[in-house]
Amino acid sequence: MGNSQSQSSSIPMPNFNENEYQKLKSIIGNAEQTHMNDFIPVSTELIKEKLPYLTERFRLTFINLAKEEEKLLNIKYKNIKKSKKKALEKSLSAVSLNFETKNEILSRSTLLKIVESLCKQTDDENKIKQRFIQLYASTFSNEKEQINEEDKIDASTFIKELASTALTYYIAAVPKIKTVEEDGVEKEVIKEGPEPKFIEASERFVNFVIRDIKKVSHKDDLSKPVTFDDNNEDEETTKVNEPVILSWEELVSNSLSSSIFNLLWKINFTSSFITTNEFKARNIKDYRLKSMTKPRLNPNKSRLLKPEDLFIIDLSIPSFHVNEEWNQLYDDSTSGQNWTVFSNCIEDQGSTIVIVRDKENNIFGGFASNEWDHKPKFYGDNRSFLFTLRPEINIYKATNINDHYQYFNDKSQSLPNGLGMGGQFDYFGFFISSDFENGHSKGISTTYNNPSLSSQSEFKLDAIEVWLVKEKERDDRLIDDKKLKQQGTVLNRMEDMTFLEMSGVKMYTKDIKKQPNADDEYWKESEFESNY
Repeated sequence: MGNSQSQSSSIPMPNFNENEYQKLKSIIGNAEQTHMNDFIPVSTELIKEKLPYLTERFRLTFINLAKEEEKLLNIKYKNIKKSKKKALEKSLSAVSLNFETKNEILSRSTLLKIVESLCKQTDDENKIKQRFIQLYASTFSNEKEQINEEDKIDASTFIKELASTALTYYIAAVPKIKTVEEDGVEKEVIKEGPEPKFIEASERFVNFVIRDIKKVSHKDDLSKPVTFDDNNEDEETTKVNEPVILSWEELVSNSLSSSIFNLLWKINFTSSFITTNEFKARNIKDYRLKSMTKPRLNPNKSRLLKPEDLFIIDLSIPSFHVNEEWNQLYDDSTSGQNWTVFSNCIEDQGSTIVIVRDKENNIFGGFASNEWDHKPKFYGDNRSFLFTLRPEINIYKATNINDHYQYFNDKSQSLPNGLGMGGQFDYFGFFISSDFENGHSKGISTTYNNPSLSSQSEFKLDAIEVWLVKEKERDDRLIDDKKLKQQGTVLNRMEDMTFLEMSGVKMYTKDIKKQPNADDEYWKESEFESNY
């Protein structure tokens, strides 16, 4: 009779693979467990130590959720028999902890169940995720009127803490697999990067996430531009979307239907509890496809992109263009503010991101799905989009009303000379003039339904960066003029120099040593890119 009751109340072990258990064991103990009903104690203090990037409120909410689950399973310390109490104290001493009543003890099987529910993507698990948010709200939110506004804990605080941990893991250097030889035998080792610096999500990033949740909540796209009845253009372009207030009820009910919130949640909890460095190193392509980790920037830093900007743009790029590395094609601080240089650097390369900072410190730009090709007409496809990053984050996808996605021309007397995206001639959604000093963004562009990306419809250029997201596919059997240009002079091609010297031509400049580049030395010495 007792056996039948035990079997009917048994709970199956969570479905984790060996890699997932590998990190979990470091957090909740390495004890062998074959049955969920086995009580194996875990100290809450050990749990906190093993979760360095989870905020204190998130760690406490996780523990409270586990305690609540234990009550539901009727697994409490006070109900443990005396013989099991002694075993419990002994197991605690084995991990160098003295048992004290203030040190809370949780069941390992309960923790396994909670971790599985927080990390997996099913409807049943969503109930646990929603309960996590509810517990956070009930534990920390304070609705009293006398509390200072900056100290108030609300739904935006939850999103900020979730996003901060997720961005910290997202931006972390990806471990690398190296083959080394020991005693004549080759073996693989994992070379880990430096510990990531904790990144605090900004208010503009939090507002962007809230807008996406509200879009789900009200079935209304709040990322679209705000429109006004006033015809005064200067007044219109200086207005921005007001901060959106999100209630706890909306966060609980609708947040998990938001793609960006879901991704932040997944990065946060899977990186905290499950993902090992070895697994990440061996599955980097899969991680990049899911935007779980950032692209490797070459060179290793951007003047205009903060980690959260990189995350938003990366998430918005269609999966067809997702790549492990983004190469910088142009930076005016190193290449000079010159249209000809700019044009030569970006022409016929592939899918690119063009980012501009104007004299008013607004940062904005566009993702161009097709390569930049000199033409006296619009071209491209609807995978392109425009964006603003400061003072607020917005993404403006193609509307499919027209096909004016890209424009690149500098050889016309009757048409605009410069780089443009969206809108009409002389009325672009985003335009950089070939004088390389001026630009305009005249909303509303029917191509991307964007307002002016800058605070004014006409702007002055202050800084420009262009990043190659995905290189153009080329036929290796054909001669690529662009590639020949990039190869430089004959001095850059050893086989050509050797042929000329065999023909009796003296290469006088051959022995002039090229000065080392600081970035080259950095990449030579460092296995990893900067963590910003």
